[in-house]
Amino acid sequence: KLNKQEVHIYDKDEDLKYQEFVNEVNNRGLNHFAVLTQKRELENYFHESIVIPSFKENDRFDITISIDDESDIPTMIAKLRHNQRSPGKVWEEQGKNYREKCCGYVKKYLSKNTSSQMTIDILKSRNAFEEVNIWFEEIKKRLN
Repeated sequence: KLNKQEVHIYDKDEDLKYQEFVNEVNNRGLNHFAVLTQKRELENYFHESIVIPSFKENDRFDITISIDDESDIPTMIAKLRHNQRSPGKVWEEQGKNYREKCCGYVKKYLSKNTSSQMTIDILKSRNAFEEVNIWFEEIKKRLN
């Protein structure tokens, strides 16, 4: 074991499925810290102003999306991309593995290509600055 203090940030998701992990980490003592995001997933912290151009550059077609705190953003984008690429195939009729693969691609793409465009102003416009700042303060407290 590394004997280091831990910080865990879990997606809230729609079903709070990670709440038990948050409780477990926080109940260990040893000054560990875990929290659920206030928004559904980390992708809900993005803003359309960076997501839409990023996918347009990648895909060479437009998508229209409105990002709020509770929508399933990866699924919304995956469905929009699918509908552009395969207009005759209904998204909901595609296999679960296909849909999950498409959503996984979107999550990875946003993480790799769009997260670097996040700014304090975007976090403030998404009403997320204070929350994210707390995460960093908790990390800072645990650095040795």
